[in-house]
Amino acid sequence: MITRRSLLSILITFPAISKATAFNFQLRDKHIDKTVNSVSDIKYIDLFDGMIVKTRGFYYPEKESSMLYRVIFGKNVKIAHSIKVGREIFIIPIYKDIISFKQLGLKMDGHHDDTLTLRKILANEGQYYFNEGHLIVKNHIELGPNVRIIGSGMATSIIEYRNTKNSWLFVNGERGNPNFIKRSGYNGRGKYFLSDFSINLRGDLAEKSRSAMIFGRSKNVFLHNIHFYNGKNSHRIECNAQEDFTVSNCIFSDTMISQSGSHEEINIDYNSKPGFPAYGNWDNSSCKRVNILSCKFINVQKGVASHSNPEKHHQSIIISDCLFKNTSSNAIQLQAIDNSVIDNCTFIDCKKTAIRLINAHGNTIKNIHSDQAVSVKSDRKSTNNHLLK
Repeated sequence: MITRRSLLSILITFPAISKATAFNFQLRDKHIDKTVNSVSDIKYIDLFDGMIVKTRGFYYPEKESSMLYRVIFGKNVKIAHSIKVGREIFIIPIYKDIISFKQLGLKMDGHHDDTLTLRKILANEGQYYFNEGHLIVKNHIELGPNVRIIGSGMATSIIEYRNTKNSWLFVNGERGNPNFIKRSGYNGRGKYFLSDFSINLRGDLAEKSRSAMIFGRSKNVFLHNIHFYNGKNSHRIECNAQEDFTVSNCIFSDTMISQSGSHEEINIDYNSKPGFPAYGNWDNSSCKRVNILSCKFINVQKGVASHSNPEKHHQSIIISDCLFKNTSSNAIQLQAIDNSVIDNCTFIDCKKTAIRLINAHGNTIKNIHSDQAVSVKSDRKSTNNHLLK
């Protein structure tokens, strides 16, 4: 079982940000030339280059606190989060720690398409507060490096993916670029902290499949308290060639399966072109130090699984304190996964095996709670695995 001390060491790497901190933007001490109610009011005042404008709140002053903007005159201003307010006039937010989606202009009303604005925001590294609201997204979003998104909670910060053809929502690279990552190993875009929101993947609209997040060849990813639901086929999270990857206290539910094959909510995979066509270079890196903690998998095909055999097996995978309920296939499948631990997991109404071992070695399975007579099965290639009560 994961101890509080070991979990604390993970959380220290990606410290959580409270709602109180999210509302306190800790603005730098600047001379203020003008104060207005909202960003939309800035275009109605006399502006000069270098001017500092303070807003009382973008939409809801009592929730948003205030914000400072610097006015910049120029034809083509290309600075992160710049907002055009007039002909050759832009404003740039001045902030230190965290900025909210609403301050950056997302509507989040459940009606407007916020795809283009969200793309512009998340292409830049930064810390973002996902206010209460309903984001409509209609195309994939490429994440820049070092992005932190903290929502107001699963029930109040919601992304709805209204798309028929595109199978992915978030991807940590340039889609379709075969030479995106240079060299080898885990040096792609990483260092993400995403927490406290929900993703409605609208699998009912998807023609083939619908995935929420795909990560290739990177490290230091932390996903916490996120609800993934209404996915379709494929995987909700593609954990591909990852180092130090943690999914904590997340819920995966109600996935639609319309195709044959292996469809796991969290797929642990290695970096090959057939297995990860999103972008390259492909160097066959596997995963190491993946932690799946206190998650729930309900009404899905598979919960956590690998379905491929890399030459270099995945190492040090920990699946702890998770619930698997009403899975239509193996709830957990360790294929080509070695020296890993499954601890204190519960399995209810799993249609096949709770835990399946395929070419897996040196793994420890303990404290299993299952309504099946036989909860663990392994093939002949699997050796030196230990089942403890």
